[in-house]
Amino acid sequence: MNQLGIYVLMYFIEAFIAFYYFTHIFKRKCSMPTLCLALCLAYTLQIWIYSVNNIFLNLCFFTVFNLLIVKFCFSASILSAIMHSVIMCACMGLSEIIAANLFGGLLAHYHDVADIPFVTGMLFILVGKLLYFVCLYTISSFCSVGSYSGKPTTKSSIVI
Repeated sequence: MNQLGIYVLMYFIEAFIAFYYFTHIFKRKCSMPTLCLALCLAYTLQIWIYSVNNIFLNLCFFTVFNLLIVKFCFSASILSAIMHSVIMCACMGLSEIIAANLFGGLLAHYHDVADIPFVTGMLFILVGKLLYFVCLYTISSFCSVGSYSGKPTTKSSIVI
């Protein structure tokens, strides 16, 4: 599997996690095919932006694309869309930092991503995405659609 194939797999996993998170937090206001098209378009563009090799640009577009998906495909206010996009970005960064620290000894010997052995690279990606999913799953389980009645609950108090 070449480097492009690994990035496609990585962003496919991220799109699936975003789909899970969005559909459990917000009510959909567009059709399922439209939502899938929006996610595919956004995460395909992110693969291209990632290839520019600018972390700041990648973080900005990751946040903006998720914000646009939440705002236009789900019933959410702009403040809620901003907050959840930033939460997703923070969870992604945190999960990748944790995964990098777990694999720090293995990755320290390589100066280029292309030099990392396939198995090591796949483990790094899978652990990072698993941590990202666990983080967003935990948040979405406390803030799922239909669980909020307008009154603070124990679950929402824990999140706050």
